[in-house]
Amino acid sequence: RCLDAEFDCRVTGVDVTAAYIEVANMLTRRCGLDDRVDFQQADALDLPFDEANFDLGWSQNVSMNIADKPAFYREIHRVLRPGARFVTSDVTTGPGGEPVWPLPWARESSIDHVAAADEMRAAMEGAGFRVLDWQDTTAEAVAIFQNPRQQARRGKLGVGLIAGADFGERSANLAKGMADGAFASVLVLAEKPFQS
Repeated sequence: RCLDAEFDCRVTGVDVTAAYIEVANMLTRRCGLDDRVDFQQADALDLPFDEANFDLGWSQNVSMNIADKPAFYREIHRVLRPGARFVTSDVTTGPGGEPVWPLPWARESSIDHVAAADEMRAAMEGAGFRVLDWQDTTAEAVAIFQNPRQQARRGKLGVGLIAGADFGERSANLAKGMADGAFASVLVLAEKPFQS
């Protein structure tokens, strides 16, 4: 909805969780945007779209939930048109020590799929993407976590409403992990070349 409002474009969002899709579509209808924005339940490793269907791909804090990074990036590459761009903002492992659990995406280590930055980049390039820009945004992420307004957003009346009562603790553990170097934050711009 924000992308459509900001850039006047059609947007299709996907998530594997049916309840998230139901709420997203309900909010979209209430905003009067259902003719331009839709959400579909889908597995990121098996997207229900034809090849070369989209002009832009965007992933925000998703890859840490997906064990098979090469398949994830191959599937994104498949649905993008040649010349299309792919933007992702994600968490990678950092040079620091072990994280404190639970985290926003995993309450325990057995379901944590965060990769090192070089693994993430290799998976993207192996899928056929050309990386145009790779930024370490860890310092910015740490500053955001320390912002009192962002801390309030993680409270009972913020993201915690849908993410669970323990989201404040999980988010605080991520903030600590970023500050201590257990995690890093990256912002990546890649492109599907016209000829792979």
